[in-house]
Amino acid sequence: MDRIRIRNKWMKPDAGIEENAGAVAYVCWQISLNAAKNLHTEDFIYDNDVQRMGVIAEYLCFLIHCMDRLLSHSLEPTRREQFVICLAHDAARHLANNQREITGAGNYESDFFAICNRRTQEYALCEYTDKQPGFKMRRCFAAHIQNIMGRQAVNRWITDQVMDIDSLDTVEMLVESSDKLLASSDPAK
Repeated sequence: MDRIRIRNKWMKPDAGIEENAGAVAYVCWQISLNAAKNLHTEDFIYDNDVQRMGVIAEYLCFLIHCMDRLLSHSLEPTRREQFVICLAHDAARHLANNQREITGAGNYESDFFAICNRRTQEYALCEYTDKQPGFKMRRCFAAHIQNIMGRQAVNRWITDQVMDIDSLDTVEMLVESSDKLLASSDPAK
């Protein structure tokens, strides 16, 4: 997957938890958007923009869960919960604003939260070590992308692409960006 340029350093070192979560939400949005574009670049076919937005939503849920796992050793549980809630709300806002531009009015935030909550329950049962999702989590995530994209011949190998390449690349970008971003501020504030 092509690397994207992401601003990942605060100019003001006193950014608090909500500002950090908002910045990470934007990073997650950029990574998710890039991942959706990458699938098209790899010759997988979207039937419509609604399908593309579904893929972006799945990437956001996956990255939010990964961020939660990454924070499990660096923030106390209450602060971590606050961070992840702010992260999910800001990610939902980015997604909903774009969905409204494409498909018109809708209750996109609550739909996203419902998906996110289901995915969190699924991913919580999967291994996450060394700042990377385990095989089972990547397979589960890829299956959700496959369900959105369909099983026609042109998209038949999307599970392999997402599971073996894109999921690892997106998490690597998230880790790199969030580490730099949080190191340049006070994430516990």
